[in-house]
Amino acid sequence: MERLAGGDVDRLVAIKARTLEHGWDYLEIARLLRDAGRLEEAAAWAERGISAGPDARLREFLADCLRQAGRPEAALAQRAAQFREQPSLAAYQALRAAAEPLGAWPRERAAAMTVLEEPPHGIWPRDRSVLVAVLLWEGDVGGAWEQAHAGGCSRDLWRALARERPGDAVAVYRRLLSAAIGLRNDNGYEGAIELLAELHGLLAPLGREAAHAALVAEVRDVHRRKTNLIKRLDAQRWEAPCL
Repeated sequence: MERLAGGDVDRLVAIKARTLEHGWDYLEIARLLRDAGRLEEAAAWAERGISAGPDARLREFLADCLRQAGRPEAALAQRAAQFREQPSLAAYQALRAAAEPLGAWPRERAAAMTVLEEPPHGIWPRDRSVLVAVLLWEGDVGGAWEQAHAGGCSRDLWRALARERPGDAVAVYRRLLSAAIGLRNDNGYEGAIELLAELHGLLAPLGREAAHAALVAEVRDVHRRKTNLIKRLDAQRWEAPCL
């Protein structure tokens, strides 16, 4: 039926409107209309989709339509709603970009922080990963460090924190090593070797190879019965920074 429509936008919209089940269905129609230069109609379809069920892609699309239509306050409202519904670093960055030209960032940031400080629920990470990522992006390494210790964060964020605070890197990597080795399989042991290589890359330029060697010795002692891990340690030389 879409082929028979022959590129007629109204006919295509009518065909697609017969099977509206998910946010993607509304988004397809909205994109058709936007590409045809019918921005207001595109925004209206995006709003219909959001009314049927919150959808981050539709919020993103609607905010962009409203911005193009010269309605920055309305676009900001969509960015704020998008962040409340699905907090992420990307959503936070988009919210800031929309709020700053309007002088509304202090207000919106305070509201965003309230959202991030609420107990995790729904599809959120069960830790403070989003808040830690936001604080790191803003350059508040100390605040990110405190939040990571208070509520936890992802492995990648712990590694990012260690890069920002090399003086605390050994403590961070000891935690990560424990989790990797605790898997008790070859993947975990390979991950442990990679972590030790990363740590060496952080410490060697600072002349702190001794701290790295001490942690390796600690791992050897605590896990001396894990022969597959020890074999992998024996194969390492740690001769140069491994960034």
